[in-house]
Amino acid sequence: MRKILVFLSLFALIGSLILPVSAQPAFEPVGHMYIYEINPDGSVLCTWETTLIPKSNVFLYSFSFRGGEIDEVRAFDSLGQELDMEVEKTGEQVTMTLMLSGFELDKPYSFNLSFRWEGLITRRGEKHVLFTSVDVGDPQAAKIVVVLPEGSKAGISTLTRGNQTDLFQIARIGQRTALIWEVENTGEDTQIYFRVSYRYYSAALWVRDRLLTLIGVFLSIIVAGILLGYRSRVKGSISLLSGVLRKIGEKI
Repeated sequence: MRKILVFLSLFALIGSLILPVSAQPAFEPVGHMYIYEINPDGSVLCTWETTLIPKSNVFLYSFSFRGGEIDEVRAFDSLGQELDMEVEKTGEQVTMTLMLSGFELDKPYSFNLSFRWEGLITRRGEKHVLFTSVDVGDPQAAKIVVVLPEGSKAGISTLTRGNQTDLFQIARIGQRTALIWEVENTGEDTQIYFRVSYRYYSAALWVRDRLLTLIGVFLSIIVAGILLGYRSRVKGSISLLSGVLRKIGEKI
C-alpha cells in the first residue's frame, strides 16, 4: 500500500510539472461534516464526511491533526468502496492519506473516514472538556456535530474561526444531547477551533476514580483475614500445648 501511495504521489508531482499553471485542480470542494460521538469511557468515535466534485480520475486526499491515540480506522465512499489508506504518525502529528478513484468526473462524490480517538477528552471529576480544531482547507460548507454520552448535561460550548465566536446549538439525537454548528460557506477562515464542555458521571467513572483506594481496601481485608487466621491457629496451638502440659503435671 505504501508503495502505491508513493507511486501516485510521484505521478501527481510529475504531472503537475508537465501541466500548465492554468490546469484544473484535482477536485472542487463542496462540504465537510465532522461527527464526534463521545463514549461513556471518554473515547470518541469520529466520523468525518467529505463531499467534493472530482476533476481528476485519481488523486490523494489527506487529513492531519494532533494529539491522542487512534485505532479502528476505516474509510468508505458513496459508491460502497472501502478506500485504500495510509496512516502516519510523527510525534503528536497524525496524517491520514486516502487514495480516491472509481468515481464519475464532475459529479458530487462523498467519502467517510471513521476512527476511535483516545485522549481527546480531559476530565476533572464530573466536568469533561473536548478541545480541538479542524481545517476545511478551502472555503466550503461545514458542519460539526458533537454527541454527548447519555445522561450528560451540556455546558458552555463555543466555536471560533478568525475573529468570530459562535455558540453550538443544542439538539437531541435519540436519548442523547447533541451540539451542532453549521455554515454554508466558511469563507477564508478555514481553521475552526471549538471547545465543548459537559457534566457527566457514572458508576464506571466512580470506580475508576477510586480504583487505587478500592484495591487498597481489598488487600487490607485479605491481609487482615490472613492475620486473623494465623492468630486463630496460634491460639489453638497454645491451648493444646497448655492442656498437654497440664496433664503431664497432674501425672507428675
